[in-house]
Amino acid sequence: MTKILVIEDDKSVKENLSKILTVHGYDVRAFESGTDALDHLKEALPDIIICDIMLPDMDGYQILETISADPIMNKVPFIFLTAKVEMTDLRKGMNLGADDYITKPFHIKDLLDAIQVRLSKSRLKAVDVGSLNDEPQRYNENQRIFLPDGSDMKFVTVGDIKFITADGPYSYINTTGEKNILVRKLLKDWESILPLDIFLRIHKSTIINLKWIVKIEKWFNNSYRIFLKDLPEPFIISRRFAKKLRETFKP
Repeated sequence: MTKILVIEDDKSVKENLSKILTVHGYDVRAFESGTDALDHLKEALPDIIICDIMLPDMDGYQILETISADPIMNKVPFIFLTAKVEMTDLRKGMNLGADDYITKPFHIKDLLDAIQVRLSKSRLKAVDVGSLNDEPQRYNENQRIFLPDGSDMKFVTVGDIKFITADGPYSYINTTGEKNILVRKLLKDWESILPLDIFLRIHKSTIINLKWIVKIEKWFNNSYRIFLKDLPEPFIISRRFAKKLRETFKP
């Protein structure tokens, strides 16, 4: 379960925030002082920290400075929860290493969205698919790889990957019966490790698993449309990659 540390001296806000997060499946530890929160951090690291700026013993900036100076604690995403919205306050917090700001009063959806975004980015920083496997050689279709999945991690069998699409330095992995999984890896890097006999790049931003093809038909200007099982929309293979497709399926 994802652990969240809340630092908020207003008792009613602290209790309401704790209830909201607990109802949505988070394990919450809440403190009214920075000193108590930092003592707790020395014993157990949360997955994310939500901290008020105005506190009785030390302000949120001092807490963030202490956390940022620690090589272990500084890896935890840090969100300020505050009524202060001056640009100088925002800049100061960001310069110290804050990941986000949530202003009071806040909408529950905005709070939950901010938490999820920071948790996802934190996992992507920590997880580079290329470093999750000690063996650098090309995968086989029965090999399992470790990928981030929401707040957890999961094993995915290479042969179960239907297709991969590029999004800048990231890739979306589509597997059988699953939603897309976002990982930090370039498409060209996937090309270098996926098994050549079943994976084919059909576009500058797309790799497909040939075993999931149910139909191929000619399209405009010597291009092709490729239909994969259980997907409503086809992929278009550009002329640049059509030759590779013909060579793959030649008699």
